[in-house]
Amino acid sequence: MFPCQHHNVVKKGKDMRIQSLDDRLVTAQILYRLPDFKSLLQTYVWQNIDTLPHYPKLNGFLDFWETKLEGKLYRVTIAASGLVLFDKPFRHANVSLLIH
Repeated sequence: MFPCQHHNVVKKGKDMRIQSLDDRLVTAQILYRLPDFKSLLQTYVWQNIDTLPHYPKLNGFLDFWETKLEGKLYRVTIAASGLVLFDKPFRHANVSLLIH
């Protein structure tokens, strides 16, 4: 199924790149305190392709947040999903239905 044990070739148009099997679509829900109203929490959702188990891109973003932004982090919840790779191109739907 894969060209080699540790990597998968991903085709996107004419662009081809090697992607590690440890790469996942990572979503982080970040709760932080508003700088002017410390008793209120705000939500920020961050999503990117990152490498398990250390999440270097997410950790870099959180380091940036703590050093450059005023909102103090309250909680970070992480979800990771394997990448879905398709052998065939996507097709647009022919019909769109609205049901109550």
